[in-house]
Amino acid sequence: MSLSAGLVLKVNESLCNKKLLLGRNFLSDVENLDQEVPIEVDSVQEQVNKEGNDKKGNPKDEFVEAWKKPQHIRHSFNNDSVEMSDDGIAVKLNAEKDIMNSNILKFSLIIKILGNKISFPMCSVELRRRWDRFGKFHMTSLGMNWILCSFKSEEAMEEVFNGGPWYVGGYIVGMDKWTTSFNLNSFKGITAPVWIRFPCLPLYCCDEKNIARIASRIGVPMYVDGNSFR
Repeated sequence: MSLSAGLVLKVNESLCNKKLLLGRNFLSDVENLDQEVPIEVDSVQEQVNKEGNDKKGNPKDEFVEAWKKPQHIRHSFNNDSVEMSDDGIAVKLNAEKDIMNSNILKFSLIIKILGNKISFPMCSVELRRRWDRFGKFHMTSLGMNWILCSFKSEEAMEEVFNGGPWYVGGYIVGMDKWTTSFNLNSFKGITAPVWIRFPCLPLYCCDEKNIARIASRIGVPMYVDGNSFR
């Protein structure tokens, strides 16, 4: 690979674009990543397992179960417990719950497929196939094509965040670490690591410092291809 045409640099390219998310509580799902879910097996399936057969359940039953709506959670709410701000406009949140929820989400990434609207089921299948080696993780659709991915450990989250680039259906996956300032209406902070080339770059510019300076006009330099200086 020649120096003038084969230089490749990996950069973290920022893409710059706030709606309050209300709905089902997915934090309990994220919190229970380590817990095993008990599965009831009927006597017929138990017999199949004992005999060592590899038969699967009825696909029709699995399809129905996948579309089964979760039961609603009944809440006995005391309106007198609500505290308002001094100006009477804003509701004061429960500080303890605030902190607890933030801790649950501390190993989470928010992602969005850039360039096309791809359904959540397709994203879930593709990303689970690619990220399964990093361990268990929980995916939640947030609306507006945003997806929350919560991991069991910081190491797994960092592996995914710094790996890639990742693709779904040929489109690149933009992502950022979840923070309390995340907003569905904003693209601020969303990045995707990509390799860029500098064809016909003068040989006297071919060093790590100068290449990084040039690449910094596009994004944040992360890696230089190890073959660039061979």
